[in-house]
Amino acid sequence: MWNFCCQLVRASAGMCDEVHSPRFDSCCWLNALRLSSASCGGCGQHPEVSDEAAKDIRSLVAERYGSNLASDGVRKYFKKVKNAQEAHEAIRPTDIRRLPSMLAGVLDEDSLKLYTLIWSRTMACQMEPATIDQIQVDIGNANESVVFRSTCSGVEFFGYQAVYKDVEAKAIRVDENEGNERGEVFKALSSLKAGDPLYLSLLELEQHHTLPPSRYSEGALVKKLEELGIGRPSTYAITMKVLQDRNYVTVKNRVLYPEFRGRMVSAFLSHHFSEVTDYSFTADMETELVDAVYILPSDNVSAGLTEWKGLLKDYWTRFSMYCNRVSNVHIHQVEKMLEKKFGIFCFPFFLIKVDMPKLNMLSFKA
Repeated sequence: MWNFCCQLVRASAGMCDEVHSPRFDSCCWLNALRLSSASCGGCGQHPEVSDEAAKDIRSLVAERYGSNLASDGVRKYFKKVKNAQEAHEAIRPTDIRRLPSMLAGVLDEDSLKLYTLIWSRTMACQMEPATIDQIQVDIGNANESVVFRSTCSGVEFFGYQAVYKDVEAKAIRVDENEGNERGEVFKALSSLKAGDPLYLSLLELEQHHTLPPSRYSEGALVKKLEELGIGRPSTYAITMKVLQDRNYVTVKNRVLYPEFRGRMVSAFLSHHFSEVTDYSFTADMETELVDAVYILPSDNVSAGLTEWKGLLKDYWTRFSMYCNRVSNVHIHQVEKMLEKKFGIFCFPFFLIKVDMPKLNMLSFKA
């Protein structure tokens, strides 16, 4: 993820710089790079696209896809993520009429893909929602002792999805058969009426098992941090890097697996620094502290509601108390705490009040 983010930032920054091209006047493709502002479908206290830009977007939507797909008015989005800071406009093309297909051969492959994504999201944020029809068919025998259920969905009104199917604008080859199979299934199910007789032609048995919750991927963990109000978009990549550099986790096929060291450190800190490691404590600190780069009145410090020196002094007093107390903890106490914490996983018999079998109690068959 760290390498991907660096590559993403380089591509974005390159398109924010002035470019000299024989096909275009000196210009830049994107407005100023803003990492802690979500893209146009996102969240913020202020409209993420300026009113002037939004009008240009809606005008192009009406020209390319029809006025019925353009939103009735300028769409404005409001904060959904905890502690979001939105002092700047979202990343968008400087000229929405500069289609991605026009930049084929001008931008490198990665930059063109990124520009296409940003252009599509920018267009979509000022378009009408899509309307999806979903059909559900229950099929059973006469006494309904066995019932099968089939569901499928179909698009009634494309809305913003039209921009993602605009092959001409994107200059990206799309498989024409994509979605045809689902469309045929939806059409077949829609043609059925209640009480229609059906005949069983083939029966296949599949076994399913209840699976435990899936492990976090890097993207899923970042999403969870956003929900908890912890961190900033500019800090998520370095957080992942630190976890891997310190061997707290390993990444296999983009899935995070906690290592022994990570489990031990997490258990130790959770036990002896319970307040500091609490999710709400971290989120509250994010709210209280001023962002050193982007200042918004929503932050208590920048709004003058909290004296920053007093805030830090209060935090340091509590943190020092934890450190002093932990410095006197004997290693045996730590071992006992870890044993209690992980005993159930390593030695499940410890929690079962059953005498362990002894050697002379076991019977062996030759």
